Amino acid sequence: VPTLNELTQEEYNACYRTPEDEKESQDHLVKTITTARQYDGGDIPRNLRDRLTTRGIEHMACSSRMLQRSAIKKRVVNAVLDEQDQQFDDYEAGKTSSAVSDPERIASISQQLARQCAITARNKGT
Repeated sequence: VPTLNELTQEEYNACYRTPEDEKESQDHLVKTITTARQYDGGDIPRNLRDRLTTRGIEHMACSSRMLQRSAIKKRVVNAVLDEQDQQFDDYEAGKTSSAVSDPERIASISQQLARQCAITARNKGT
């Protein structure tokens, strides 16, 4: 297998994304997001679906979805950090023998707060 330095420019361009490829990809992404937002995150018209897909960027399709996703993430992170702080405080007070005494509780808090997101993702995937 040749190393990166042994590849010709043509071989390199065939295997790796060039700056031009990156620019083209970014331009396409911007166009897709802009188009999706014109339809408020709803379905892109059939005549555009062959060229544009929001798969993987659904959360960027409209501002309200982005704000909602951000708020959910913040709630989950804060709740997890609060539980970690509580467990650390218990450790410092000598109540537990470990700074993180109940990792299952931390995971459970995260899962409970993100449950609706998981259900929605599962439904969209089917």
